[in-house]
Amino acid sequence: MEKGMNKNILILGGVLLVIIFFVGGFFIGQSTGRTEGQKMGEAQYKSVVETIYPKPPEVLNSVTGKVTNIYGAAIEIEINNPEDYLPHTDGTPQTKQTRLVNTTPDTKYLFVDYTKFDKSGLPTQSNGAFSNIKAGDTITVESAANIITEQKFDATKVTLVKY
Repeated sequence: MEKGMNKNILILGGVLLVIIFFVGGFFIGQSTGRTEGQKMGEAQYKSVVETIYPKPPEVLNSVTGKVTNIYGAAIEIEINNPEDYLPHTDGTPQTKQTRLVNTTPDTKYLFVDYTKFDKSGLPTQSNGAFSNIKAGDTITVESAANIITEQKFDATKVTLVKY
């Protein structure tokens, strides 16, 4: 009787091992397939994404942002992070960066007013002044230097736009 019992236990143990291997293999295959499928999908659609959302240029001479503070002749602005240019699939907003813009006596100021138009239908433009800029304004700042990663830089031109 013991021989038959040992044989049954061995068969049952073997069947259990086979089931464990099949179930384990299934879950490992699912995980590997998901990871590999994601990599393949990213590779296939990378060119499409790059066409719709091109990388920012490596040389950036102007940025647009909201004025958060003014310190003497310097303007603190909050801009969208140039390296965070792809849409977020989880719906979170683009990350922001704070930059400090130094103005000099050579900085030019332009005021563009989209609430008033000239005879040709273009928004009116006039020379502005540093005193026209206040916290909350949206400005475009131009620089002679590459400012893609610069936290502080000198402005050659500041454009204030009114909507």
